[in-house]
Amino acid sequence: MPFIQGFGNIIPSLESALEGMKAGDSCEVSVRPEDAYGVHHPEAIQDIPMKALQDIDNLTVGMELQSSR
Repeated sequence: MPFIQGFGNIIPSLESALEGMKAGDSCEVSVRPEDAYGVHHPEAIQDIPMKALQDIDNLTVGMELQSSR
């Protein structure tokens, strides 16, 4: 995965682990959820009926939606 070191385009703890490496180098890195996008909160998942999405044009899997709830 190409990225530019030092621009904050990837998770900070991953960027720190890759500091000083050169193109072609390899390593194993483990990033804790707390140091990435956060821990999973199953209670934050909402089931939304398809009927509520019927007015969205070109609805596709993976599309980002916002809720006013």
